[in-house]
Amino acid sequence: MMHRLPDGGWPVMLTPYRDDLSIDFEGVDEYTDWLIELGAAGLFTVSLSSEMYDLSSNEQLALARHVRERAAGRVPVVASATMRGDWRAQAD
Repeated sequence: MMHRLPDGGWPVMLTPYRDDLSIDFEGVDEYTDWLIELGAAGLFTVSLSSEMYDLSSNEQLALARHVRERAAGRVPVVASATMRGDWRAQAD
């Protein structure tokens, strides 16, 4: 059975940083909640048009997981599957 993604706006999320250039996860929480409250149909995090290439693979995965957990099923979350390295590592 094929599931359809919700129609509507899917904002590309920017990543908030702290002064030391670590991900500001409190800011991510506020931003996630704000986008959902504004009516986003879904969220696109760790996207090709953001700063994903400035994040390590571990940071990319942590950010995607964090947004998914914060959204808590309120909206679907999609993250980019295009990262550095071998395609087998990307699939993992």
